[in-house]
Amino acid sequence: MTIRVTPSEGLAELSLVENRGANSTRYDWAMIALGIWLMVGGYSDGWAHNHLPVDNFFTPWHAAFYSGFLAAMIFLVGTFIRNRRRGYPTQLAMPAGYELSLLGVAIIFFGGIGDMIWHMLFGIELNIDGALSPTHIAITIGLALVVSGPFRAAWQRTNATSTPTLVQLLPMLLSLTFILSTITIITQIFHPFVFISAAAKTGSNPGLGIASILLQTGILMGLVRWLKPSVRRPHELRLFAFTVPVVLYLLYFLCLEITMGISWSIHLWLGSTVVAGIIGVLLSILLVPPQIPDEQPEKLTIE
Repeated sequence: MTIRVTPSEGLAELSLVENRGANSTRYDWAMIALGIWLMVGGYSDGWAHNHLPVDNFFTPWHAAFYSGFLAAMIFLVGTFIRNRRRGYPTQLAMPAGYELSLLGVAIIFFGGIGDMIWHMLFGIELNIDGALSPTHIAITIGLALVVSGPFRAAWQRTNATSTPTLVQLLPMLLSLTFILSTITIITQIFHPFVFISAAAKTGSNPGLGIASILLQTGILMGLVRWLKPSVRRPHELRLFAFTVPVVLYLLYFLCLEITMGISWSIHLWLGSTVVAGIIGVLLSILLVPPQIPDEQPEKLTIE
């Protein structure tokens, strides 16, 4: 059987794809507001696991996070249901870029149920245990999918005909910040901002501190790949990749010196800062390798 599509039907289908429900920066800003709620709730719960004697699942900190999750779930699932009732097919019922956010809601939902069962069976995780709990990892993956929606939407939006303004780009940048913050929740055991190995009074294990700086540099600069840097300006990219981690950790050690003092020698703290910049440059070369000419120059032969 052959199905024929008339030009008018084709245009209608194209219009449907381009304008699938709420495909606008206003929708992005709504998700950013929900993302802030989720981030505040998630970090407050993480703080409680590290500092308070939590002894059950039903805590104010869990309530802060799961209330944000409930709001995000209602918003995203409501969008899906509304667009399905308006005639959108299932694969187009979410605004472009938010399909994985809907999947993230499902992961958090079942991960939250699993987390409650996990607590009942094995108790409440504290400190490092909380960062590596299997159910917490699942919830973190779902959270990353939810808050990264505005970032994906910015790249997939096809109806933009002019250069986007800062207001239009800001949700994308905030979404990228949320992604980095979500990764930080899991990698906090290897983060110099959490375990301050270089502090004068409380510092210890400089090897772990240096490894933390290099790991977090890799995560931070690895996110640059998502910004789709151009290969036409490789030198600017390399300079950016070196400068960002160097400036970040120079400011980090400056703040540490002012507030707590630095126990590391200048060889350690300045050397680890420079190596962080080198890590950034190497990642930029890996993610955006130098261009290879299409044609190799002919070899000269001497007779």
